[in-house]
Amino acid sequence: FVQAHMWLNLAAARGLAQAVKQRDDLAAKMTAEQLAEAQKLATAWRPARVSLAKKGASAASSGPMTRTGSGSGFVVDADGSILTNHHVVRSCEEVRIPAHGVTARMSAFDERNDLALLQSSVTPEELPKFRVASKVRLGGSVVVRGFPHGEVLSGGLNVTTGSVSALAGPRNNAGMLQITARVQPGNSGGRVLDQWGHVIGVVVSKLNALRIAAVTGDVPQNVNFAVNGTVVRAFLETHGVRPEPGATTAVAAGTADVAERAKHYTVLVECWR
Repeated sequence: FVQAHMWLNLAAARGLAQAVKQRDDLAAKMTAEQLAEAQKLATAWRPARVSLAKKGASAASSGPMTRTGSGSGFVVDADGSILTNHHVVRSCEEVRIPAHGVTARMSAFDERNDLALLQSSVTPEELPKFRVASKVRLGGSVVVRGFPHGEVLSGGLNVTTGSVSALAGPRNNAGMLQITARVQPGNSGGRVLDQWGHVIGVVVSKLNALRIAAVTGDVPQNVNFAVNGTVVRAFLETHGVRPEPGATTAVAAGTADVAERAKHYTVLVECWR
């Protein structure tokens, strides 16, 4: 049961719908101790590195890897789990967290909502808290921290501010939020914080201004999108991460204080091939 649950859990994390049902049916027959052991094995699993040489070529002829892109991420538990966007890491042969000098592996992903969970040995100084007690409100202030243009500005964690401009994304997608805080390439996977410093979303994309301008004749300003925090929490909980809830007080924290605390668990994520 333990071994079967481990493999079904890994298959389910890669989007195989049939495995989800089989895993859940099996879990109903298992003890709490067996489930805990199966989850531990799934978390520790590593894929074997297999060299696939082209016909007539030597496997040893492949050259060194190069960095092909970067994004942002943040540590979500004491075990070093890192949340980022799926598109940031989906084509990587190796994922590196340069500030900590470690590599990470993708343990779960949600392609539809563009989320990925990485396993690493990073030990955070502090863990983020998530907004759970109340819904995000239209017009609420937000703070975004991340590594825009990481290939140029990789040494600096940037801060932008704005507000929630819509409670849905493109095509009225309720799984997303629209925000006015500026984002750039490299911000993907960074978290969106409310005025108390609680996570309410994960940066995912910006509107293609040139494409919209070609159709409407007008260049849109500060139209950016984030995965809604409720979707983020559900993804984490499905894969064994229990986000820490944050308490909302009468007095909100200042932007500088929110940004300062966020630096303790925000990381640059590099993709190498």
